[in-house]
Amino acid sequence: MSAETDDVALIVFLTLLNEQYGASVSYQRLWSAGVAGRFPVRRVGGRIRARRCDVPKAAEPTPLPRPKPRPRPSGPILPSAA
Repeated sequence: MSAETDDVALIVFLTLLNEQYGASVSYQRLWSAGVAGRFPVRRVGGRIRARRCDVPKAAEPTPLPRPKPRPRPSGPILPSAA
């Protein structure tokens, strides 16, 4: 496969990843992992692109960042004194 056809838009890369590995990764999580450097990506004209040959690297056990838990209120919520 030539380097030109090996380079795909991130949404195509996501489809390949989900189809080949039976994953259900969201675009946002894949984008975050790529931008964080967990698999090789490059920016072309404001778009993120990746190579088809890097799909296995993106599918490794820990390439995708875990979502951070939402902070909980620190104390009880009291009614407003109106």
